[in-house]
Amino acid sequence: WGTRETTSTINSVAFKGLGLEWLTGYARRFAYNAGASDAYLLSRQYVKAVSKGGANSRQAKVLQKELLETYELTANKAMTVGKGKTFNAAIKNDKAKQFLNESGLKASNRDALIPQVDNRLLFTQSKDPRIRMLGQFLSWSQAKSAQTNKILQRLESGDVRTLIKLLA
Repeated sequence: WGTRETTSTINSVAFKGLGLEWLTGYARRFAYNAGASDAYLLSRQYVKAVSKGGANSRQAKVLQKELLETYELTANKAMTVGKGKTFNAAIKNDKAKQFLNESGLKASNRDALIPQVDNRLLFTQSKDPRIRMLGQFLSWSQAKSAQTNKILQRLESGDVRTLIKLLA
């Protein structure tokens, strides 16, 4: 007891036994699809805003800020993605497909609460297996708290789209 292999085996069996493997996979696929779709729709709106009022219009700036903060899509990347009239047309462009894939992966890692270097992976880096399991639990609880706070923050700031997604 206490060896890395034993702890890893127990952790893996518990993860599968509790159904978390299936649930995490489903959550990641859903978050990936939602992120890629949202990035496309925001990019499409951005292209329309730029064509109507220019890149310096209020609407274009708001959309660009959201694209950059949420999916790390710059104005040029958003233009590449948003030029496709449909999602299927957009993914025929190799660059747009790459940008949408990156957006989907970013959303998947963020929303499925998978520990990454940029969120909570460092919590679980101990060599002591007991501390590592405690770190995994603390990582999960921190992620849930942060997720809840972020949703509440967006709702309080009047983000109606978030409220609709939450209700759906």
